[in-house]
Amino acid sequence: MLQGAKILVPIDLSESGRAALAEADALAASTNGEITLLHVQSVTELHVMDFAYQEPPEQTARVRQAIEDAVATIASELRTPRERVSIELPIGDATHEIVDRSSRHDLIVMGTHGRTGVSHFLLGSVTERVVRAARCSVLVVKPRDAADAR
Repeated sequence: MLQGAKILVPIDLSESGRAALAEADALAASTNGEITLLHVQSVTELHVMDFAYQEPPEQTARVRQAIEDAVATIASELRTPRERVSIELPIGDATHEIVDRSSRHDLIVMGTHGRTGVSHFLLGSVTERVVRAARCSVLVVKPRDAADAR
């Protein structure tokens, strides 16, 4: 079923994201699958009353370059052959960008930060929203320390 699957791996450069990537890489390498690494850069914008502050373009460009370098390094370390790995670095809302791409993939493999309580209520969960809205299956990988704690 997953032979030659197109796997979307949203990564946020966290340990949770790296754990999910390791699972996706093992799966793609063993099934002749393809991996799309997706890192969504959000735009920092702050609104206070009638005043809006947006991150300066120079800062956005510096962050963008650092992200490109980090994701390229991660891609070079995968077991999946380079010709079956692609990288996408859109700017926008993570949930929207992941769900938008879900119809072009067979599987999404992503991590979860395991937030609970107030932080989950206030920050929400990109993973949770993706699971609800994706047009393909989603494999959620918990960080090792969360699994070991049980």
